Amino acid sequence: MTLLTVVGRIVNVAAWGKDGHEIVANIAYNLLSEATKEAAYNILFPDDNFNATEHQSPLAAVANWADKVRFTKTFAWTTPLHYVDVKDKLIQGGCPVIPPPEKNNSDNLGGSFDSESNCTVVYNRDCSNDHCAIGAIFDFYHISKYPHDSEHNENNSLRGSINHHGESTYNVTHRESLMFLIHIIGDIHQPLHVSRETDRGGNTIHVSFPEDFVGFRDERFGHPHRGWNLHSVWDVAIIQRSIRLFHNSSQFAFQSSIEDELLTSTNIASWLSCPRGSFKDVSLSCIIHWAEESFRDALIHAYANEHGTEIVNGEKLTEVYFRTRLDVVRRRLAAGGVRLAMALENMFSPSSLGLGATTAS
Repeated sequence: MTLLTVVGRIVNVAAWGKDGHEIVANIAYNLLSEATKEAAYNILFPDDNFNATEHQSPLAAVANWADKVRFTKTFAWTTPLHYVDVKDKLIQGGCPVIPPPEKNNSDNLGGSFDSESNCTVVYNRDCSNDHCAIGAIFDFYHISKYPHDSEHNENNSLRGSINHHGESTYNVTHRESLMFLIHIIGDIHQPLHVSRETDRGGNTIHVSFPEDFVGFRDERFGHPHRGWNLHSVWDVAIIQRSIRLFHNSSQFAFQSSIEDELLTSTNIASWLSCPRGSFKDVSLSCIIHWAEESFRDALIHAYANEHGTEIVNGEKLTEVYFRTRLDVVRRRLAAGGVRLAMALENMFSPSSLGLGATTAS
């Protein structure tokens, strides 16, 4: 199945962890045209040194690079680019959990929202100086597409870290910008990467979960944790448990099951549309829409237990929570993969797609 096949069918019909980022990247790669695969490969592996025995795709091989380098001195400035902190303390009443919407279809990869909430992503409030996942995707996309075009990039603020004098101290390369883009498109589809600032995306909500704990570092500051928190459950534990229980410990089998559902999903058209903008050049309003989806999922599914009440520090998450949230995780992985594929097609091979049919009028 290629993205062109998916788009054709649409016209006729109308900070994941390591595993999550690789799955998003592989789903995207398997949807790309050969021309886009070649263009991306030439940027990512100019020395033709991709190791196919270690990774399913060239995109997956670099999908976790951005997480590895952000704890280095050179790239420490990129840490805020992996998430969107919604300033919930500035919103009257905060951002408590909201009731789930009524299910209106049987598509396992569906996810329309009917619930009302005062809590929304506000770019100017939640992305100071463009330094959040939304601004990062917008800027890294345009740097990747127009690496030598000052007309498109003169206003981009993410070409390098900013020192106390407001001066850029590092300029990302063409290859680095593409690797950041691959990773952060995955990040923005993880619900707790667009979440409440007061609990740092669930990082301060410590929980127990029915899966053996594996060591991890706090994604904001890099220090080690000794047990699960709500954020790491969504980054790692739900995927890890699903792979072990239902897919014979095979990441590939888990990924393939999502790709199989994509063949019959009726929601791809909505993933490739932007209610307030165009996907053709990955507009800022389009990316904000992706972020709003994740924030809604955070308030409806991540922060709430299976009874619909707020998860509190020290709570024991149940098997029911895991199984009912797994569909949300699968949907967000699928949406991230499809949108990453479309972004890369728009970047490298726009003439191969009927883009007018996949964007809102």
